[in-house]
Amino acid sequence: MLSPKPRVLLAEDEELVRTLLVRIMNEAGLAVEEADNGLSGLQAAHRLDGALSLIITDLDMPVMDGLEFARILQRTDPRVPFLFITALDPALVTDSGLKGEVLAKPFTPEKFLELVTGMIARVSGPGRRV
Repeated sequence: MLSPKPRVLLAEDEELVRTLLVRIMNEAGLAVEEADNGLSGLQAAHRLDGALSLIITDLDMPVMDGLEFARILQRTDPRVPFLFITALDPALVTDSGLKGEVLAKPFTPEKFLELVTGMIARVSGPGRRV
């Protein structure tokens, strides 16, 4: 039996950025759920209850920002790693006390995919290929 594709949740309000990142991850063999803000990301995470390998979120989004989204989710499911992507000061994440990696915008598709696959591999354990 084949193991399921790693599932990633991407919360990004900029449609063009979201579309590009989804395409990159799909081409790498990842299953991607999309959200356009933190609140819809939170709803998707609850719906997928335990099926996520990674959550990627922008910090600056309408309705609910990425920091609030991560705060709520890390209280209920601390095992899922976060990748914060932002054009804002990365210190916002470290100063918030939240756990996760930070990738500053702009970034290359190669750098993004390297970080994503590395984070998933660490969570999935040895022998799991993305």
